[in-house]
Amino acid sequence: MASTKVPIELSSTPGIVDNSNATAITIDSSENVGIGTTSGVQKLTVAVNDSYTDVASGTASLELTNTNGTNGTYSRIYFNDAAGGAASGILGVKLTDTTNNYGQFEFWTRGSGGNATRMVIDPNGNVGIGTTTPSSLLHIVKPSGNNTYLQIAQAGIESWQIGMASNSSALAFLNSGSERMRIDSSGRVGIFNSSAVNYSGAGARSLVVGSNSSASDPHGITIVGGSSSTSNLAFTDNAGDGSANDYRGLFQYFHPDDSLRVFVASTERMRIDASGNVGIGTTSPREALDVNGLMVGGFGAESTGGTTDWNDSTNARSGSGYTLLLGTATNGMGDSSYYHSFCFEYSNKDGTGNMTQLAIGYLATKVYLRYRFSGTWSSWTQL
Repeated sequence: MASTKVPIELSSTPGIVDNSNATAITIDSSENVGIGTTSGVQKLTVAVNDSYTDVASGTASLELTNTNGTNGTYSRIYFNDAAGGAASGILGVKLTDTTNNYGQFEFWTRGSGGNATRMVIDPNGNVGIGTTTPSSLLHIVKPSGNNTYLQIAQAGIESWQIGMASNSSALAFLNSGSERMRIDSSGRVGIFNSSAVNYSGAGARSLVVGSNSSASDPHGITIVGGSSSTSNLAFTDNAGDGSANDYRGLFQYFHPDDSLRVFVASTERMRIDASGNVGIGTTSPREALDVNGLMVGGFGAESTGGTTDWNDSTNARSGSGYTLLLGTATNGMGDSSYYHSFCFEYSNKDGTGNMTQLAIGYLATKVYLRYRFSGTWSSWTQL
């Protein structure tokens, strides 16, 4: 170790020289201390000429050593005000393994409860905020209370918070304090909804979008696709192998021809084309409804409790009338039996056009017919 000499001559910048008679430590008239430099010093300035690019190599510019050598002890720096007393902040390194020289960086600050560890960097490089034993690269713990959030913000712009929602184990995403999305501990996702777990009626609560808290605030999902592509919503029980089994059920919008296609058991079953024509069992519907196959059900009256007038729009309409009518009902043929009303309408199909109406006996083997042309009904004729 180099010996030192302390000069006794009076000087405005007294110093300590090394054995080469070069100044090693300078203390200027303002009581600034320089080590390795004689000019431009602050309260403590350490100057080195180190060519190493690896921080762990070469000679340290400043070293703090705790000679105790026991795990759990510290080398530390205190930060305080002029009054002294308890430190306002502490920067320390705790020895965690003296055999391998492992250490943990710790940052302490003083609050109403005294000095406490606020952040650590453990020997593995994990950062802990609110915990001294981080188990991941960044581990944040709020020791008490609700709402543990990481906040991201720009000056003058809305901020985002990401973290644990109040009184729950859910991960929440907030914008300027208002929750926008959360993922609960079972993986259910709520967007504009904080209680996806409650929507269990149809078993459709893995993703819940929207809330009924504001009747005028619209919510929905938009799937965007290119003009030459498709937009898809698929249903499957397959593990995912790239086959047709990946879409056992599928709603597909085919953008090139603007058709909506419905697949069941991986096969297209229904299509609505750009004109609004619906095809069932056919991919080229020719009319408003084009069915390639048998149709079962849907014909015949629904009730005897409807409007008892043969001219009413619920009974004089394309297809089956709603009410099972007596022949003696208003505008009927006068027969005392019950009849089904069945109509064929020309062109409009909205109940206002020219129409042929059949009265088909319910418990009677009789059929009557009449027609309406330009708003005027003919008299009934028995067939």
